[in-house]
Order: sequence, then structure tokens, then C-alpha cells
Amino acid sequence: MRAISDGAYANLELTQALRRARLEPRDAAFVTELVSGATRWRGRYDAIIAAASSRPVSTLDGNVLDTLRLGAHQILGMRVPEHAAVGETVALARAVNGIGPSKLVNAVLRRISERTLEEWLVETVPDEPASAQLSAL
Repeated sequence: MRAISDGAYANLELTQALRRARLEPRDAAFVTELVSGATRWRGRYDAIIAAASSRPVSTLDGNVLDTLRLGAHQILGMRVPEHAAVGETVALARAVNGIGPSKLVNAVLRRISERTLEEWLVETVPDEPASAQLSAL
């Protein structure tokens, strides 16, 4: 995700990373949807992360923000069970960012998991009619 956030082409970077990882096809498909979805809906997830963390995303470390986007997409966009999405994303945060940031990731993702995507859209895009908010799905 960091390479993509830094301007790399998602499809090229992801293809190379998957090739290096030598994942089974099912796992490669999961990773592809995870990274593609988190990238595609980045603006939506950034607004939700900001609301759930009570801080602007611009104040978050880039790796922490990318980790939160991945977790948010699992919870809101992929229907991964919440406990699994939070647990695995926190483990990733701990491995990549350390203990302190992993606590923030845990708190923010637990808050995100308390609402549906539709509820988050109503909160983060309040000036739009509900039909316009839902059309963003």
C-alpha cells in the first residue's frame, strides 16, 4: 500500500508483490481485493477513519493510515468477520508499526466496526440526501 500511496501504479506494484509472495490463488485473490478496494475507496475510508479516530488523517503516520484503510475495507467492503478483520489488522500494525500504533489501530477499527457502511456514509457525508450517499456504494 505504501508504494501505491507514494505514486506507484497499483496493478504493477501489486502484481510484482504477489509474484514475490508466491501465494495460493485464493489468497492472492483476497490480497488483490483488499489492496484494490482499500485504494479505490481511499477517500471514503479516510473520512470514516477521521470520524472514528477524532483526528484528521493528515496527522496519522502513512503506514498506520494504510493499515487502517486495509482494516476498514475488510470490515466495510469485504464482509470479513469483524473480529478477524480487527485481529489480523492489529497484528499487521504491531509487526509493521509497533505496539503503540497497534493500540490506535485496534481502537479505531473497533469503533468502525460498530456501524455499517451506510451509517458511516450518513455521518461523513451529512449534506447529501441519503439516496446520494447510498449511490456511492
